[in-house]
Amino acid sequence: AQGLCWRHPVKAANARWMSRVYLNQELFISRHAAAITVASSVDAQFLQARGAACPVTAVLNGTDWVDADAADPSAAGHVVGFHGNMGWEPNRVAAVYMAGEVMPRVRSLVADAGLQIAGGPVFPQLQRFNGQHGVEVLGRVDDIRQALRRCQVYAMPMFQGAGFKNKLAEAMALGLPVVTNEMGAEAIDAEGRALLVCAETAETMARAIAELLGDAARRQRLGRQGRDSARNRFAWEARRVELQKILESSAAAVRTSAPD
Repeated sequence: AQGLCWRHPVKAANARWMSRVYLNQELFISRHAAAITVASSVDAQFLQARGAACPVTAVLNGTDWVDADAADPSAAGHVVGFHGNMGWEPNRVAAVYMAGEVMPRVRSLVADAGLQIAGGPVFPQLQRFNGQHGVEVLGRVDDIRQALRRCQVYAMPMFQGAGFKNKLAEAMALGLPVVTNEMGAEAIDAEGRALLVCAETAETMARAIAELLGDAARRQRLGRQGRDSARNRFAWEARRVELQKILESSAAAVRTSAPD
């Protein structure tokens, strides 16, 4: 709703209405559940502040990309990557912003820089940028990981949506240095954010991308540290163990409170 309010007031009003509907459903569930798990501390704090009646615990999402071959961000080339399901409006907004606002500024600093956008469906507003300012719109691809391995930097400005961003975990898991903004990084703790480059405007984001494209050693260092962090944070086995502990403690609490 906040991201839509000025550009699409009707959509924003609908988003506000639906957020109330979903919140009421979640609070109803909390009155009948032993525990709730959500995908980020942002979501947990939101529900706790609105009176959830049971414990709310954040369990980050995971990705099997931690087991895939890593990209090589120190390789020659000046390619920036972005990917996502373009049927989801926050991804469409981010893709258009990268293509129309950020990349022209990047190209003014790094003349041969390119942007590779993977994921479908390709919508007309994005397609018109294909071939401009080094933008390549790939649409649906057989293996997004292969497409991203051709990149040296991953850029992810987010202006809608909340909580955990799967694409952030995937880019880190591949070993790509990540440039994002406050909303993109909001589900990551301070230790994880230290491995990201955050910028809030098209100008500062373009400058951050250009600086990374010009510094192979820094790209490699951030990519390696991000991949190591992803193995610890986003591996499915770690998430399974964490969730199992919550289920066991919830079951114990239910047994303790159950009448004889």
